[in-house]
Amino acid sequence: MKTVYLKQLSIIILVVSLSVSCKAALYAHAGYSIKTEPKNSKVSLKEGDTYFKHYKLREAVVSYQDAFKGSTDKKVYLISQIAKSYKLLFDYQNAAIWYEKLMEFSSDVSNQDILEYAQLLKNLEQYDKAMEVYDTYAKKTQQDNATVQSFKTSCEWAKEHLADKPSYDVVVTTLQTGGVFLGADFYNAGFMYGSMQNDVEKTTYSDLNYSKMTDSVNFEKAEKIPGKTNSLTNDAHPSITADGKTLYFTKNTTDVFYYNPKKNKAIEINKDGISLLNIYVSYNTNGEWSVPKRLSFNGKEFSCAYPFIDADGKTLYFSSNLPGGYGGFDIYKAVLKNDSVFSTPENLGKAINSGDDDFAPRVYDHKLYFASRGKGGFGGADLFVSEMGQNNKLSAPQNLGIPFNSSKDDFYILFKKDAEDGYFASNRDGQHGEDKFYYFKKTVVPPDTISGIVSDRITNAPLKGVNVNLYELNDKGDSLLVNTIPTDPQGYWEFVINPKKKYITSFTLPDYYPKRYVIPLSSKEKTTERKEAMAVLKEIKMSPVVKKNNIVKINNIYFDFNKANIRSESYAILNNLVGFLNENPSAKIELSAHTDAAGNDKYNLKLSDNRAISCYEYLVANGVDLKRIVPKGYGETKLLNNCKDAKKCSEVENQLNRRVEVKFL
Repeated sequence: MKTVYLKQLSIIILVVSLSVSCKAALYAHAGYSIKTEPKNSKVSLKEGDTYFKHYKLREAVVSYQDAFKGSTDKKVYLISQIAKSYKLLFDYQNAAIWYEKLMEFSSDVSNQDILEYAQLLKNLEQYDKAMEVYDTYAKKTQQDNATVQSFKTSCEWAKEHLADKPSYDVVVTTLQTGGVFLGADFYNAGFMYGSMQNDVEKTTYSDLNYSKMTDSVNFEKAEKIPGKTNSLTNDAHPSITADGKTLYFTKNTTDVFYYNPKKNKAIEINKDGISLLNIYVSYNTNGEWSVPKRLSFNGKEFSCAYPFIDADGKTLYFSSNLPGGYGGFDIYKAVLKNDSVFSTPENLGKAINSGDDDFAPRVYDHKLYFASRGKGGFGGADLFVSEMGQNNKLSAPQNLGIPFNSSKDDFYILFKKDAEDGYFASNRDGQHGEDKFYYFKKTVVPPDTISGIVSDRITNAPLKGVNVNLYELNDKGDSLLVNTIPTDPQGYWEFVINPKKKYITSFTLPDYYPKRYVIPLSSKEKTTERKEAMAVLKEIKMSPVVKKNNIVKINNIYFDFNKANIRSESYAILNNLVGFLNENPSAKIELSAHTDAAGNDKYNLKLSDNRAISCYEYLVANGVDLKRIVPKGYGETKLLNNCKDAKKCSEVENQLNRRVEVKFL
């Protein structure tokens, strides 16, 4: 049971047992009808209004349709009432048909009907059309731009995220009510839950039942809970304390049709003659639930529903349309003082509550989970989560996304102990909006591995000690550092990442320009983009910073023995240098050549001069401005080790001194 339960808070709020069979009996324009004696249009209209007022919606549809067949002056009203009834029954397809008929009477259609049609189109994932209808509503009501943009932003968000790849597996369970889901809680290796009584043709009432769990998905036949908790009217939304001895639940006290004020003076009826929903408590003694007691904060002019008792057994969260809220039903909390006496309810504030219905609160692991119709999303009611910080301050709620939410109504989430699996209710798969109970379990997803080699842009030499940083990005674009590792002597690095998350990798090393890459989420639409981003990381080239006296050592430019002729295998490196200088047009360099200590000093100096000039000429021939290059030979004057006597050093040691260097001027 979801928002309709909140909005239809009358004596028979727990609207309908929406099984497929009962719907076949309901939908007259689909070829079915409830057998009734023929009535004239006025009688049928009056009868439909009576049913609608008391939320007997299935009966109301039949009466309104009978009236519509013969009505001449009430067409617009009847179409509106039929559309509303179908919408409240969660039969969105039929509701859309009648709202579309209603829009043909553009001058007579009400603002509220236009708004409801726009919201209904979101339920049907017709987001573009929903925005068009909302524009009509906004122009007619002169809504401010912020309100209009908020609705459109919600539609665009839904379009963007509807194809997100889920990180949980979801399967429907055998614990089905055949209609509106009326809440559940873990109890005796199974579930206690609210379920409608069996009547395929009329609005019925609900009881609290128990079903033992065979496994996570399958449940045994339901039984009514023992004791005196269930009544002749509505009993739903159980929440049980950790010790299993105290039960909080929602109920109302009477059906106005059965109410006899002379015999039931103690029963509270509001000014409209309706018994609204209240929260009650019952206690378990020797396996039997006691006669329920009404909690202290209830009233007869407002409703309280969807109780949830926290793990401490002291703090009760619930939904209510108490006066002074933000609109619709808000989420409140109250603290137990003694027995059924609680503190004055505290509204959880604007950060949690919206201008529409916010309901079905649950608290797990210092997080508040709840359903909302007023915070945007895919359509209908979506599930949200808010972190409880210091002093239980609540963070801005986040949409739980796919697979928990859909364009239909999603609500009432329950977690098992490890929070890796649990249950929620939704009407996403119901042909005519009937709720089903789903089991979810975190998907075991093989991780992605990102890795690569970092090397010098000019020399192609691997860079050791590059700091490779991995950041995780949240939906707001905030980054959180996950890990930092240095590259090894071969320039290699590696991270294992979650394919369901978005990351940034950055590469930093003194005297080199940093690099930064975004790895997008792995979704249906972005799989190729993610793979391409990961492929780029396989080979990272870092460019030296262009600053005075910064030196790049090039050990792999080769010359013929005792000659200045550049060998062909050196061209690739020199081409890298050409590319780098083209990318940095302000850079000026000294191009220096160095030798080992073999041979005499004068010869080595001349040889290095010639080799520097050979490199200079190659760069100029390939388009580099000669004014940007100063060739210079240093011979053996700048040895990098103690090999002044080349004969006493190994070939490897001598090779270290045979090099070309680029020094920025």
